[in-house]
This record gives sequence, structure tokens and C-alpha cells, in this order.
Amino acid sequence: MVTRLLFSVAFGSTWFGRWGYTFLRGSYGVSRDTYTTAIESLGSHPLTEVEEIVEKYKKSLTPLECMKDLLSFMLQMRCGTRGRKKMDLNKDLWTVYDKVLMRRKNHVQTILNCKVFCKEIPLRQMSAECLTVTFVVRDADDNELPGMVGCECTTLPVNDVADLKGRVTRLIQDTYHALSNFTITEMEGEGTDELKENMWVKGDGADMDCNYVAEGGRGWLVTCICGAEDDDGEDMVECDTCKKWKHIECLINDGFKLEDNAGFICLECTTPRH
Repeated sequence: MVTRLLFSVAFGSTWFGRWGYTFLRGSYGVSRDTYTTAIESLGSHPLTEVEEIVEKYKKSLTPLECMKDLLSFMLQMRCGTRGRKKMDLNKDLWTVYDKVLMRRKNHVQTILNCKVFCKEIPLRQMSAECLTVTFVVRDADDNELPGMVGCECTTLPVNDVADLKGRVTRLIQDTYHALSNFTITEMEGEGTDELKENMWVKGDGADMDCNYVAEGGRGWLVTCICGAEDDDGEDMVECDTCKKWKHIECLINDGFKLEDNAGFICLECTTPRH
């Protein structure tokens, strides 16, 4: 019995929702709307299949009209119950889980395929002396590098250009895996105390041949039959022909037989085109 499924149906959000965490992204192409629809569908389901369970708890002060009402009441009651009563309550939860939830496997799987949640934390008020550094990474020919997405980092107060150089070096190394050994060889304004709004730096140590230039790597293309268009953390395999990545589970469900140490060519590349 998956507790996070029960909490999602009972309270409309994951267990971590009580601390402000909300849906960020799902696996296998699950969107926020699909996730919300699955929760609402299961939560509003009638209780006709578990009337014997409802009969046991109908004397409660909480109206039990749908699955959301029943599960939320049982889960809250479970927190303050011990011994034999808790064992009976767990048995009733299993009954609801088996008779209702597991018979709606599409909605259940949609909820279980959502594993990444986030919480928006407002930035604390920064001192006017603090410096916000915006990175834009370019090569020697002033071209933006693939995968090197620009970002912002707030650094501590700086005293002069030399102090800024050390802090920016550490920020660049911590932000980009490919620049983890990067060292600044030249910086605009170096040797002076003048800090400008826009300043450039040049350096060495970039490893552009590494596999982790940025999140998702370089040249990573996902086009799976489930609708996924990005790496969602699930196991994938790359087509040897078109170099597009697919979910292994989706391929198996679609009838593909994948063998260890064997090549893989997707359906699009094996189907003759006229």
C-alpha cells in the first residue's frame, strides 16, 4: 500500500504538501493538469464499493460522502490510534486501497508517476552591498555555448575587483560541471578598485567534452510514446539510428523486447516511409 497515494487522494496533495511543496514535474509525460485530474477523480469517487467500511465510521462528526472524505478521516484517525484499533483501521485502509484505488490503475499510476515536488522560498531581503552576478557563458568567438544556460547567483559583499574575482571563480566552478576546474586568467578592471555593472572574465580549464555540461547533457533528445520530451529520471534507452531517447518501460509495454548489450532501433526508424 503506497502511503503517498493515499495522502494525495485524501488531501489533494502529496504528504509534503503540508509544508508548501507542490507539483513540479511528472515522469512519463504526466503534466500538472493530468496529475490534478487523477487526484480529483479518485477523491470524488462514490463509496458504494466500500459501504461496509463506511458503516463502521458513519457515526463520526465528519460527513463521509466520497473517497476523499473517507480516506482523510481514516488517516487522521490512524495518527491517534494504537493497538488493536490501529490494526483494524489498517485493515480497513487495505480494503479501500484494494477495492477502489487499485481498480482505477490509470489514475493511480498517474499519481505515482509524480515524484518531483518543489517549494517556492522567497529570497530574504539582501543588503544593498550584496552583489547579484548573472552568468552568460560564451566561447572565444563570443558564441553562446550549448547547454551552458545562464543563471543568477547572489554573492556576499565584495570589497574590490580582486575580491570579486575570487568569488566569481568559485561561483562559476560551483554552477557548471564543465567549468569545475575553471580559473580566471583575465578580468575587466583587474588592478583597479572600479566595479562596473557589466564585467567580462576570461579563463582556462573548461572541459567541454565532459558528459555533464549542464542538466540533461549535450545533444539529449527525448521523444517517447508517453509524451515525455525531457529527461525525467526514469530509465531510458537511445535509438542507434535517430539518437532519440525512449523510456524502457514504455517500450516494453508497447511490445518491444530489449536485450542486454544489444542495439536498439525505434519503431519510427524501422517503419518504411513511402
